[in-house]
Amino acid sequence: MKVGIITFQRADNYGSLLQCYALYKSVESFGVDVEVVDYRNPYIERAYVGLPNFRKNFIVWGKQAYTRFSNYSNVLKKHAAFEKLIGSMHFSEGLKKKDILHNGLEYDLIFTGSDQIWNPVMTNGFDDVYYLNFPGNFFRCSYAASLGNSKSKKLDPQKLKTRIDRMDRISVREQSACETIYALTGKNAQVCVDPTLLLSRTEWEALCEKADIDTEERYILLYYLDDNKDLVKIAQSLAKKHSAKIICCNKNPVSGENIQWIGDLGPVDFVKLVKDAAAVVASSFHAAVFSVIFGKALYAIPHPETGERVKTLAALCGFSDGFYKSFEDFESRNGASLPVSYDYTNLQKAVAESKDFINNAVETAKRRNQVPER
Repeated sequence: MKVGIITFQRADNYGSLLQCYALYKSVESFGVDVEVVDYRNPYIERAYVGLPNFRKNFIVWGKQAYTRFSNYSNVLKKHAAFEKLIGSMHFSEGLKKKDILHNGLEYDLIFTGSDQIWNPVMTNGFDDVYYLNFPGNFFRCSYAASLGNSKSKKLDPQKLKTRIDRMDRISVREQSACETIYALTGKNAQVCVDPTLLLSRTEWEALCEKADIDTEERYILLYYLDDNKDLVKIAQSLAKKHSAKIICCNKNPVSGENIQWIGDLGPVDFVKLVKDAAAVVASSFHAAVFSVIFGKALYAIPHPETGERVKTLAALCGFSDGFYKSFEDFESRNGASLPVSYDYTNLQKAVAESKDFINNAVETAKRRNQVPER
């Protein structure tokens, strides 16, 4: 049986490639042949590789582009590290949108997801490839697809309904997306965990052995997606009180007291940085995920566009106390401790249900297509 995965597999973004890797390994564990469909959305790659949207203010675009390309050697090293992890998976040949929409794809089952594949802000509108809206006699299934901000003005209800109506099975990452889809289509969607949570701590630790970075010194990991001075202040406060340095792996250079910026790290190095950190200060969803996996103290200011995902994770693990609105909020509530308090009971149940979702999709596709065992 041949299973395809369509996701954000080529974005030089830690979370995007790590969730692709995790879903690939999870689906493969059910005894099927898996292939990542190498569809490349230029808008996504431009955003992640370092070419911001030109529609934004030209001066802002110019500053960002200059910053990235003045550190181009780091960009190349980082890209090579991403390619190394990509090489551990089986990819199809490179495919363009027009070819997929015209010719379709030949698989028994295709999973679209995870990541923000259904967020029109990320994909520059509704991308039919990510909705599996193309020819082919295959079982159509989303896995932990994210709409991003379900209240976004770009999330046209009618366009979303038209595309989702064709799906055989639907799973999403946020409860809010589940409710939105039911209201529009009457279809039940299952909330599934991010693929990175499907792999065990032991499996991630084994991958970390392939990391290139050395993390012997005590440090606080700082990682955020947009400019956030409050997170920097939180990291500096923790580092000072706990005699630690700060390692920051943002894509753009970050400077400040006691901050070491490392701009050429790959996804495996990122996982290892979380694993070995004294604490994690972040706005990133996947920084939160790996903090949970490795039982690390997390200090988070949820990102305005992706915060719903972190809140869904927090509801599963009970770590909402690690959310802050600002540095002042952090100081008034919790200025010095490094608390670690996760309840894994509900998470373990959610992971088991998510694995069952994948297995049921595989078995249903086999019966529907009468596919022999591998």
